[in-house]
Amino acid sequence: MGKKTAAKIRRNQKRAEARGEAYEYTPPSNDTEEDDDNDAKVKAAEKLKKALSEIESNSEMNSKERRTAKRKAEAIASEESGGCAASDLLAYYEKKNAAKKNATQGSDDDK
Repeated sequence: MGKKTAAKIRRNQKRAEARGEAYEYTPPSNDTEEDDDNDAKVKAAEKLKKALSEIESNSEMNSKERRTAKRKAEAIASEESGGCAASDLLAYYEKKNAAKKNATQGSDDDK
């Protein structure tokens, strides 16, 4: 479960106060959850990038079919990544790859 909103925390405090108790919210640690989310984003972005390149390279599709296929691929990627927009996914993927390339180039320069 994700982070609770301020309104939800206030409601829980009010309910606990009515029962004569004290409510203290402690946010969950997102260490493993964040890694899982990033991993899911990367996988979804890779899959989306591959699907979009296949759609673009397919010359047998007319433009309507191509647009439909793109929307479908974007919707699937968005769902797999946990609701992240397709443009955000592609930007995240490009940023991640650029960082990865810089890291590998830096280690190659040291040799």
